[in-house]
Amino acid sequence: LFLGNYIGVGSNGDGVAGSSQNNGLTLAGTSLNNTIGGSAAGEPNYASGNTSVGITLSSASSTFIRGNIIGPKSNGTAVVSVPSFQATGLYLWDAPSNTIGGTGSSRNIISGNGTQGMIIGGSACTGNLVIGNYIGLASDGITFLASSSQDKGIEINNNAASNTIGSAVAAEANIISGNSSGGAAGGSGIYITTTTGTGNRIIGNIIGLQKNGASWVSVTSPNQQNYGVYLNTSHSNLIGGSVSGHRNVISGNENYGMYITGTSTGNRIQGNYIGTDSSGTAFVTSSS
Repeated sequence: LFLGNYIGVGSNGDGVAGSSQNNGLTLAGTSLNNTIGGSAAGEPNYASGNTSVGITLSSASSTFIRGNIIGPKSNGTAVVSVPSFQATGLYLWDAPSNTIGGTGSSRNIISGNGTQGMIIGGSACTGNLVIGNYIGLASDGITFLASSSQDKGIEINNNAASNTIGSAVAAEANIISGNSSGGAAGGSGIYITTTTGTGNRIIGNIIGLQKNGASWVSVTSPNQQNYGVYLNTSHSNLIGGSVSGHRNVISGNENYGMYITGTSTGNRIQGNYIGTDSSGTAFVTSSS
């Protein structure tokens, strides 16, 4: 059990001036059946202020990561002041069968990182489940973190396959919004680029809106999340589904709800609300 630690931040919950700690917490090799964080008071870890990655799973499996603040200050409402944003909040590399998040206080807040909130990568990175997290927003699920440069909420790359983002259970929806426009793929909620990795499922999430699935995220700088879901040379993935609980609400993004490019083939886009609120009947006020 890894509980209640400040990993990269000082006792005040902010970054440490002059720190060059690259990686906060790494589980590597055959590590399995570990738990990082928890839902009870005193159990969340605060993995922020590292220069590279907050938490890394490298070939580790059957790990539970829940209830943590990954990227912001310990209050979950502001970016760290110093030394700089850690590049990536959570990095799964060739790490199978892990669970990231949960319902209520088991959710992780993965926001305010320098580039990606989360990376799922490597051909052995399969069977991971990501549920109930706020990715790109503050701990209230409403507010953009001012000055955040996190420009991809979740990136699936390097042939990672058969991972699931979201759930048919409403309380397990990820709220993936407020990932700012900048860098390659220009601010994406979910970015998938896997030439041979197939079978990734994006189901039951809110992508671009506040947690209520109806309100626009107010972002003045740098810009609103540009793409809800971006597929680049990716194949045979599922976005949504025929069951109503698998529906994603993909709305309130700056330019594109979904964007598919490259030699992407065989992807199935089904049953989503793209442009409306979660009722499927109303325009999102202030959405562009």
